[in-house]
Amino acid sequence: MEVLANGTWQLLNKGEGLRFDANQPHGYRNLSSEVAIIHDIIHYPKND
Repeated sequence: MEVLANGTWQLLNKGEGLRFDANQPHGYRNLSSEVAIIHDIIHYPKND
């Protein structure tokens, strides 16, 4: 599984995670022929 964050594709292996600002350009891709399952949790801080 690869995640585009901060302008760079970053490889994530099983069990790894990545944190980034969701209001920035980002993407997800699976370059393998195997099924990839991700948990995508998005949190936007409340603006005061």
